[in-house]
Amino acid sequence: MKGGVLARFDDRHALVDAIHALRQNGYRKLDAITPWESEEIEQALEIPRSRVPWLAAGVATLCGSLALLLLWWTNAYDYPLDVGGRPYFSFWTDVPITFESTILATGVTGFFAFFVASGLPRLHHPWFSVEGTDRGFWLSVDASDPAFDVRILDQLREAGASVVERFEGDPS
Repeated sequence: MKGGVLARFDDRHALVDAIHALRQNGYRKLDAITPWESEEIEQALEIPRSRVPWLAAGVATLCGSLALLLLWWTNAYDYPLDVGGRPYFSFWTDVPITFESTILATGVTGFFAFFVASGLPRLHHPWFSVEGTDRGFWLSVDASDPAFDVRILDQLREAGASVVERFEGDPS
């Protein structure tokens, strides 16, 4: 079965307590829907840090190096032109275009990597079929979790959930 269970909690503290309780019972595929960002919820869900900054740093290094190499190639090797006795290649005169190329490549990479990493654009999610997910604090338990069983509904109610509903569909 694809899908899972959504449970609504009255406040973020109850949600965090429920996340800790489910983690102790072996659940790992948990997610939360909240009206605002909460570092406490992120820590409880054990959300890993994004790798997008590392990708952007790698692209920045690569593109900056390639821009500088291209400037050296065109100015000093392929078509050396003596203008007023200046050197064919000078690092300091090539800094602006190298910097701009690096910033452009990093920004474009970060933009597209964000969308790929977050799964956007997504026009439909199975959570949308549950009434009221646009307000309140919700906890999602994926049915593909190895610890998932039918007792999860009772466990969520014991943890303080005011509404517990099943949803169908592939949340990934």
